[in-house]
Amino acid sequence: MNLAETLRGLRRRWYIVVPGIVLAIAIAGAAWVSIGPAYERSARQLLIPGETSVPEGGNPYLYIGGLSQAADVVVLAVGSANTLADVAERYPGTDVQVTRDTSTASPVIVVTATGPSDAAVGAVVGWLVDDTAAVLDRLQDEQGIAADNRISVNTITVDDHSTVQQKNRLTMTALVGAGVVVVTIIAASLIDGLLISRARRRRVAPASPTTAAEPAADAASDVDQEAADAADLRLDAEADADAVEHVRGRPPRAGRSRSRATREKPPVGEAADDGFGGPPGATDEGVGEMDAVAAGAHLASR
Repeated sequence: MNLAETLRGLRRRWYIVVPGIVLAIAIAGAAWVSIGPAYERSARQLLIPGETSVPEGGNPYLYIGGLSQAADVVVLAVGSANTLADVAERYPGTDVQVTRDTSTASPVIVVTATGPSDAAVGAVVGWLVDDTAAVLDRLQDEQGIAADNRISVNTITVDDHSTVQQKNRLTMTALVGAGVVVVTIIAASLIDGLLISRARRRRVAPASPTTAAEPAADAASDVDQEAADAADLRLDAEADADAVEHVRGRPPRAGRSRSRATREKPPVGEAADDGFGGPPGATDEGVGEMDAVAAGAHLASR
């Protein structure tokens, strides 16, 4: 089935396609309202080396290039399963990502929170920013690092307002609507194919042998009966014409005298009957006289 036939079938089954499209629009609208948008906030933090790692009076930002490995360790600690479980318990539906900014060689940690509520993602980002400093201090405490040699964390940016994300909302709405439309098209195509197949079977259904033979036998019987009736009428007309000519003293036309008697000649051994009540064994001359008398009576009655 090509595209043109499919479109013709959908046009024939418009009473299925149109309600299906209306239903798809209604369901897609309900999905759009029920899902709602997502809100996203992020924060960026930079690791700063300890005082002993920087020359006296030096700029610490010039010595941050060796802290990328330390940033990876902090990312693993802050984004652990325990931290994510605490976030999910306090703020259901909120997704958290803690990564290192790979777009730069600096030890920049990026904290991103996405959820159904602007207030929730704001609280999660603030909590994780504070937790990053706490985790870094705990790791250094465990290693017994001196205070003047400790790495510190400096918050660079924190989003004050969430960014509305409609991508997931649009994707789910489109999938729901498209799914209903596809189901409608498949249903309309199947119903159209079934109805067309049923109509074709009805048109080409063969007749049974008995049913097909009966009209032929009846037609042949009618033809034979009509031929027999026509022959009888022709014979009657010829006999009447012979009788009239005999009464007028004219000899009967050759091949037409007593044509009925000739054509209805009885089998050998049976008495001939000319149809006018002649006695058995009568000669042709007697039969002719009787024909004349019968013809005269026939004319007199007219």
